[in-house]
Amino acid sequence: MALHAQEIDRALRSADSPLDRPLAELRHINIAQNDTTHGSFTAIAQSPDGFLWLGSSTGLLRFDGVRFDDTYANRLPHLSINSLYADVNGDVWVGYTTGGLSRIRGNDIVNYQGGADVPQGTLYTVLRGPDAHLWAASTTGVARLVDDRWTKVGEDLGFDEDHPQSMQMIDGELWIVGNRGAWYLKPGATKFGVMDAGEHIDAEWRRTGTPARLYNQEHDGAALVDSSGALWISEPTGVERDRWITDGDGHPQRIVETFSSVDGLSSNSVEDIFEDREESVWVITRHGLDQFRATNLRPMSLPGNVQIPFVVPDRGEQVWIPNIWQSPFRVTGTTASLYPEIPSGITVAARDKRGAVWMAGQYGVFKYENGDVSKIEWPPELQHAGAYIQAIAVDKQGVLWVSVTVHGLYRFVDGSWSKVDTAAYGKGSPIRLLSDVLDRLWLVYPDDSLFVMDQGKTRHYGASDGLKTDELLAIEVTPSHVWVGGERGLFLQQGDRFVQIKGKNGEIFRVITGIAEGSNGDLWLNGLDGAYRIEAKELARAQADPSYEVHFRFFGQDDGRIGMADRIRPLPTLAKGDDGRLWFSTSTAASWLSPGKILRAAMAPTVVIDAISDGEARYSASGDIRLRPLTRRVEIEYTAPSLANPKRIHFRYRLDGVDNEWQDAGDRRSAYYTNLGPGHYRFHVEAINEDGVPSDGDGSFAFAIGAAWYQTKVFKLLCAVSILALLAALHGLRMRQERARIRMSMQARNDERDRIARDLHDTVLQSVQGLVMRFQSVADRIPEDQHVRIALEGALDRADKVVAEARGRVLDLRSKALGDLREALEQTGRELTSGQSMRFKMLIEGRPRELVTQVYWEVLAIAKEAMFNAFQHSNGTLLEAEIAYLSSALRVRLRDDGVGLSETMLQEGRPNHWGISGMRERAGKVSAKFRIWSREGEGCEIEILVPAGIAYVAQVGGFQRMLGRMLQWARS
Repeated sequence: MALHAQEIDRALRSADSPLDRPLAELRHINIAQNDTTHGSFTAIAQSPDGFLWLGSSTGLLRFDGVRFDDTYANRLPHLSINSLYADVNGDVWVGYTTGGLSRIRGNDIVNYQGGADVPQGTLYTVLRGPDAHLWAASTTGVARLVDDRWTKVGEDLGFDEDHPQSMQMIDGELWIVGNRGAWYLKPGATKFGVMDAGEHIDAEWRRTGTPARLYNQEHDGAALVDSSGALWISEPTGVERDRWITDGDGHPQRIVETFSSVDGLSSNSVEDIFEDREESVWVITRHGLDQFRATNLRPMSLPGNVQIPFVVPDRGEQVWIPNIWQSPFRVTGTTASLYPEIPSGITVAARDKRGAVWMAGQYGVFKYENGDVSKIEWPPELQHAGAYIQAIAVDKQGVLWVSVTVHGLYRFVDGSWSKVDTAAYGKGSPIRLLSDVLDRLWLVYPDDSLFVMDQGKTRHYGASDGLKTDELLAIEVTPSHVWVGGERGLFLQQGDRFVQIKGKNGEIFRVITGIAEGSNGDLWLNGLDGAYRIEAKELARAQADPSYEVHFRFFGQDDGRIGMADRIRPLPTLAKGDDGRLWFSTSTAASWLSPGKILRAAMAPTVVIDAISDGEARYSASGDIRLRPLTRRVEIEYTAPSLANPKRIHFRYRLDGVDNEWQDAGDRRSAYYTNLGPGHYRFHVEAINEDGVPSDGDGSFAFAIGAAWYQTKVFKLLCAVSILALLAALHGLRMRQERARIRMSMQARNDERDRIARDLHDTVLQSVQGLVMRFQSVADRIPEDQHVRIALEGALDRADKVVAEARGRVLDLRSKALGDLREALEQTGRELTSGQSMRFKMLIEGRPRELVTQVYWEVLAIAKEAMFNAFQHSNGTLLEAEIAYLSSALRVRLRDDGVGLSETMLQEGRPNHWGISGMRERAGKVSAKFRIWSREGEGCEIEILVPAGIAYVAQVGGFQRMLGRMLQWARS
């Protein structure tokens, strides 16, 4: 702030500034309230992103409209701040009472020492001059920032002042006021000019308006000309605001308004006055921060003790505002005056179709028409019922209808009163009366009963007709619609039924006490704690689809709403004037708005992500952020500065990799995540203001969460390897168990073969051998020339062969696989192809291994069968046998280049032959895989694959198998 008040800050003038209204119509908010933690405020500025920067006795604060952020306070060299300047590039400059200067650029701070970098003494102003350089002024001199160095301004620029008092830009020129004069530097000039300081100050104050408000050195403090042209001045008694208007005769007038601690100002000791980019005026004081801003609802300033006011329209821009304790106010435009010809105590009022205004209350019924007031006395039974007058209406024939609580419904016609018999529909005093444009009289009862009288007939609507408000309070009838409202919302008549109109997110528009339909079809409602506007296009959709929830705009306390609407009397609490203004009444105030001049937040909000915390530490959301391992809870703080209606900013956010869709945060300015795993994340947030204007793109930043040792990829890889090793071990164990089972089974078979062999040898063969020997002894007694001897000798020879063959079979049953499978197959191949056109070829892979007995015999049998079939049926020229002693299995392949086999023969074999099925059965006995590949005309190949653990007598270790595979891969 400047040292002296001769300096006037000037906001950019706006032709349609919302501040162009009386001070009483501006909403005042004491932002800090009774919060003393911020101390006294000393300086104020606004950065291009919308943040308000405040200097206080506790340091620098940043304000987004909702919360004060003191992040920078402890990073600056001093707490006592005297001046602030927000540059167009986003830099914030901080000047200190004790001297020196700091520049804040994002998260970086650069400090300039007083007396070394900038002139010594209190630094009271920083600004950008007409030469596009930054200038700084202190109590001992002025400096200019050139090539990132502050240089003192002196006689080389024509400036000769040791103790400057103020520095400011006026209409593009730099002005510095000191003891020796007022120095000015015009754009493009290389040196300062100088004039008398008093003349300069007087000229500046005179151009604020006519008649001029002159500067008073004794008590005038900080001054501001706002965007509407009004002059704000700090005074010892608070704030003075001067407005210039033109009276009815075309003469200019200066209107002086004041605001002090009596009116709610945080303190009469005002330090500075500032207007922000949303056209709110801020007043900083020793004890707080005050905001003055225009709202859509403009409260009507009414003098005296105004209680339970309500509005009834008159012609043009005139309305009446009766109230309980005073005569009614007659309002023309924005000027209100008491009308003493009508007494106090008015509780109901209405305008008839000829334009006359009727008011009723404690002292009778009064009619105002064309400037004349006439009175109708109450009948004797109503002489003391003034406080119970509930509703009034005048029909097209001029009949006056009055509802009086407890007493009932009355009519006044042809100079006399009569009580209406309502026993026909079982009701007494209606809470509202309305005579519509079709000359129908509507009677509204709070128990959801609605009656309409039309040409002598009465029609009743109730809950069975869809009317379920719980308490019916308001009605609006137009040529095309009948609207009613009450405790539980808004209803529209469609045909002979009423349907409820609901708003987005389940809004039911509760406690509707006033309804008005605009000329453009928009519907306005006055509810318990605010007003609503529903656009005509939304109403059309709701009429076409009763389930549709309408969009709406809410006008509450932040829009200038004062108090709550009265729900008993007087009703209605919403009236539409002839000039188009809508008047809303509460128990303590009456306000109005122009539907065609709704203030809109056209500026897109700027999203800023402030910080991220992990429960133990808070980090600024800039640079490379890596949170500690095992972070269980993450909080991300974000905001969008809005100084007019900050609570109406709506946020949504998304965390990549976690949220599939945007998360609706409402007005919350923090996002929380739990149990996030290690890794990299990117957070996005968007903001939308109250009028649906979104932020320019989303704000985003990236962060990472470190991994604990057991969350690292190496550890997970080791775990995976360990699990695989465990699975392999389990698999190996299972395979060993399976091999042991097979070996036991095979051993059992071998034992059984040995037993059978012994039994055959010890019983059958011995017995047969004995018989042969006995027959031989008999044959020896027969002469050799006898034919019987010859026949018997032949039979004995055949018996010897049978015994020999049987001994061979027994030997086969008991013998081990001591032979070489290769030799056996080679011998078989040579025997089959000897002297034939078919050639035989034998192939060996790997080192020959000793085979388990049963495996040897079964594989040999399968191979012989295959070789015999190839020789017999293939008609080929080559028969090839291959034995591979692999580390994982024994593999035997038999190939020929003959005619091959058909698909049917592969599946079913030759009719009445069991060769293929027999080979499969033999393979199954030793858990071998049996495969055949063949096509007609392309030969045939048979493969027997026996697992190593079953085929070999000596097992191969895992390392040997791995080495064997590696050698096999190398060879391939």
